[in-house]
Formats: sequence, structure tokens, C-alpha cells
Amino acid sequence: MTRLVATGLLVVGLLATGLLPPADVGRTGSSAWFTGVMPWEPLPGSGGDPVGVDTGLARVLRSLGAPAPATLGSLFEDWDAMVGDQMAAHVRPVRLRDTTLVVAVNEPGWASQVRWMAPELLERLAAGLGDGVVTDVEVRVEAPGGGAPRR
Repeated sequence: MTRLVATGLLVVGLLATGLLPPADVGRTGSSAWFTGVMPWEPLPGSGGDPVGVDTGLARVLRSLGAPAPATLGSLFEDWDAMVGDQMAAHVRPVRLRDTTLVVAVNEPGWASQVRWMAPELLERLAAGLGDGVVTDVEVRVEAPGGGAPRR
């Protein structure tokens, strides 16, 4: 009985909002209840045309202090080219927090190497991503077996 009442309320709500046509529309052939075009109006105070999802996402990320999606994509996709094959085999980017790049290494020796090479690594990243995107590197050593990184 409860399911029947809920279904009835749903149908009444859909009829009231115009999302469901009245029963006689199908019989008369009229399709005036739905034109297929949804009118668009900007939100009050937004004052602009619609923007794509990529633009909206970039705005949200920028407001949170994060780099643009394209920059993040380049960091992770072009990592091997930016740091070289040898380093890429042992070091991987984990996240970019503000302008600090967190990397994970598979051996403690590589943690020391990355810290020692940090100035050169930052230059390479600036060349690939732009100045100021990455200003510091934080190194984490992955636990054996690929578990959570250790500090």
C-alpha cells in the first residue's frame, strides 16, 4: 500500500511540474506540453553565458588554489619526459598540494637522491609546467609491497 501511495504522489508531482503529459495528450496527438527545448536563464547575479564543464572546473580549482586541470594532466602524463626515464622508474608524483609536489619513491636511497636533486627537479618542472606551479618537493618512501608511503 505504501508503494502505491508513493507512486501516486510521484505521478501527481510530475503532472504538476509538466514533466509528465496529461492522459489526453497522447490521444489528441498534441505535443504542446513539451517542446524539446529547455529555456536557459542565468542565475541571479551570475550575469553571463553558459560555460563548458572544463571552464567551470578550472574556475573551481583556481578558487581552491589548485592549478588548472591541464597543468595537473601534464604533470602526471608527462612525468617521464620531465624527469627522465631513470628517475621516473623509481619516483612518481602523488599529488600537488598548493605548490608543493608530493612524490613517492620506491627505495630510501631514491628519497635522498630526490632531495639532493630538488633544485634541478624544480627547474625541469618549471620548464614543463610553468614558473611557480611547483616550488617545493616533499618525498615519501613507499612501504614495501606498494602500501601507503612512509614519511
